[in-house]
Amino acid sequence: MVVINTLTCCRCMWQWEMGNHGVIDWENVLGCSSDSLPVFSDAACSAARDAALTALANYWQ
Repeated sequence: MVVINTLTCCRCMWQWEMGNHGVIDWENVLGCSSDSLPVFSDAACSAARDAALTALANYWQ
């Protein structure tokens, strides 16, 4: 389990394409529950996504 800031648990991040790793289900990866996900602005989600992608990329190196 990759531990990432809880900001990455937001509803606008359903799934992201991760190259050879395929599509990641953020709820599973981050241990988020869809009913408890806070809703953030698109900008906050974009920043959270970028941070999460960096963390995941480092994790897989």
